[in-house]
Amino acid sequence: MCQGQAEDPEVVEHFYSLLDRILTSEGIKDMSCQIFNSDESGFVTDPKSGIILARKGSHAVVQSIGGSGREQISVNCCASASGKILPPYVVYNSVNLHKDWTTGGLKDVVYTTSNKGWMEGPLYLDWFHKILFKHTDDVKDKTRVLIFDGPASHMSLELIKAARADNIILLRLPAHMTHWLQPQDLGVFRPVKGKWQSMLFRFARTHIILAQLAKSSFLLC
Repeated sequence: MCQGQAEDPEVVEHFYSLLDRILTSEGIKDMSCQIFNSDESGFVTDPKSGIILARKGSHAVVQSIGGSGREQISVNCCASASGKILPPYVVYNSVNLHKDWTTGGLKDVVYTTSNKGWMEGPLYLDWFHKILFKHTDDVKDKTRVLIFDGPASHMSLELIKAARADNIILLRLPAHMTHWLQPQDLGVFRPVKGKWQSMLFRFARTHIILAQLAKSSFLLC
């Protein structure tokens, strides 16, 4: 589905109609503690190009920032409609996980690695077991709905089986919809990443020699 199709009002209406049918049929329309939203986002470790202020008439203006901007650390967050926030799931771009990358973080955070720092299919299943299932123990005997987005690889057969066994209904947002329908993308990650980008620029100005922010500093920022 292309972005133009995703923004079609009929696609939006279909999604909300489906959500309403699920919540109504399960009798949890007013049970906000049983409705969860999951979202992931990547945090680059060096800043993107921004606006550069220079003297009027300057022609050769250079911004000195090390690194390529390609390395990222992924964070998956989940919260219920009632406001309960589950521990984050952090994915570093590495083969091995180093101890100093996990020091100073929040309680119960799960740390792992992947080849590119992306939350690939097997890791989403790992998140499902170690975060969603574990930290919704208070409603484990009740039907839960998980609204999420991401690549199709997240929706594996293993995930579907695990969700069915745990009485969790999976509802994936339509493709290319995060800028419209993903609550955490709009209300959490967008402002946080704006602050993160500003922090990276301050870091670059005071650490010219370093190519990018060290992974061990990620949790301390």
